[in-house]
Amino acid sequence: MKKVWLLFLFLLVPRLASAHVGYVIDQGTFNAHAGADATYFFSPLIHGNTWILIATVIVAILAVYLLALRIRVTRQFFTSIHDRSVVYKLYIPWILRLSLGIALIGAATHHTLISPLATGSNALVTLELFVGFAFLLGAALLPATLITLILFCVALHTNAYVMGNLEFLGAAVALLIAGSGKPGLDDMIGIRMPKLDTLKPLIPLFLRVSVGGALTFLALYEKVLNPHISEAVVIQYNLTNVIGVSPALWVFGVGIIELIV
Repeated sequence: MKKVWLLFLFLLVPRLASAHVGYVIDQGTFNAHAGADATYFFSPLIHGNTWILIATVIVAILAVYLLALRIRVTRQFFTSIHDRSVVYKLYIPWILRLSLGIALIGAATHHTLISPLATGSNALVTLELFVGFAFLLGAALLPATLITLILFCVALHTNAYVMGNLEFLGAAVALLIAGSGKPGLDDMIGIRMPKLDTLKPLIPLFLRVSVGGALTFLALYEKVLNPHISEAVVIQYNLTNVIGVSPALWVFGVGIIELIV
């Protein structure tokens, strides 16, 4: 039944896609538009139409949710998804490994650490690349995971904006706790990750908190505390043509939705 919330997430995808605005504008534009402006951020609230729009969206989401609960076909659909997804628990460590490996290789090929906004030395970037391939191959997973945690801390020290990639840290911690190298070279030759069975029930908590923390940071930093940075992205990509509201309402709406999520 809780899978009905997927409908809510699908409705939010176009808005959440604007996260990490620092990735899509140059550093000069970023610095030029940095700075708090509470008057601008909250300016949409002085218009009555904004309140009507907010109320309409809330009512529409609640209506879809309640309707989905009442329709038998919809309930059965989400129940079947839940039942089938249970077997995927076996693949969670593999999914985490692939996600981390691809992300690390991608960052390394662009000579960055974890985030496009954090740079590192040639040695660190090379190490990042090897760790990424280690995850994909399932080789030396324990040292690879520990090195990933260190790389994240180094990247965060380089640029605090890496807090927007907090889900990366959550995935690494979850992988360390999951402790499975299947399928992979470690498992084939008999190398085992340390067993942390008592912590395994906390894996969903670590993943939720890290994703939620990243969204909260991006909402506060990019929208509430630096609204003109997000405004620059809205204008640069003509997002007002996608959803016909003012740039200020775009920034306010995305920030509030990220905080709620």
